[in-house]
Amino acid sequence: MRASLALFCALLFAAQATHADPWQPATLAHAEMREMQSRHSGRTYRLYLSQPQGEAPPQGYPVVYVLDANLFFPLLAQQALMYQPHASRDGREAVLVVGIGYPGDAPFDIPARAEDYTPPAPDMSDTGDQLADRHGGAERFLDFLEDEVKPLVRSRYKVDAQRQTLFGHSYGGLFAVYTLLARPQAFQRYYASSPSLWWNRRHAFDLLEAFAGRGQRPDVRLLLSVGGAEQPVADAPLQDARQRHLAERRMVDNTRELQQRLSALGVATELRVAPGEDHAGNAFVSSVQVLDFALGR
Repeated sequence: MRASLALFCALLFAAQATHADPWQPATLAHAEMREMQSRHSGRTYRLYLSQPQGEAPPQGYPVVYVLDANLFFPLLAQQALMYQPHASRDGREAVLVVGIGYPGDAPFDIPARAEDYTPPAPDMSDTGDQLADRHGGAERFLDFLEDEVKPLVRSRYKVDAQRQTLFGHSYGGLFAVYTLLARPQAFQRYYASSPSLWWNRRHAFDLLEAFAGRGQRPDVRLLLSVGGAEQPVADAPLQDARQRHLAERRMVDNTRELQQRLSALGVATELRVAPGEDHAGNAFVSSVQVLDFALGR
């Protein structure tokens, strides 16, 4: 009886397997992830690591830290994987990509990133954010990166502490700008894509004034990018609410102003305007450029 039951179960399992859906969840090659709770912010994050193939260079891997990693990490990790077979021919290097995202499968956690990526400020009564209520957690999030994420990465891979790049888009771009102004030594290169400089009545420019007053001239590089279609041209008729919204945020003008003012202070700053690209389009244009920027190309 017991043998017959076992045979029946085996046949049932075989029948189920035969009719199982052949489509399976996809996985990302040469990558790993884990979740961890930060003692600084109290929030749980999902961390992603690419897996460079081959030995680390003598000084360790250069590292690119990617915000909003649920969306951007797969793009950069696969680029990094493609770089390595052609390293000797193209002069490229192996690079380690570290993604910081949030639990779940959504590309963005809107409330979490609004809090984590925006700077602390004495007055946040008019942030201009219509989607999230909590802001100002960037200092805690930066502590999380410095005190928790970086040591974890160093424990797993040999890294070059002098070749670390931070990439963020939108609020993530604002966080990259904030980090440069508040703790420029945290990274050597910063890529701020479409930074939300409009946030909280252009509070980032108040931080810039404080930065200028400290007389700091950090040995870092900042690459700013923005889509040409993120702001209407000066004489464009503002016929709908969307165009008026874009005009009020002045994404192109604000980004250009930041580049000019930082350059005047002696900070190596470059601006790239992607013709015809809107906010989302510039995110993907920028993501293609990050690794070459990080590696000094």
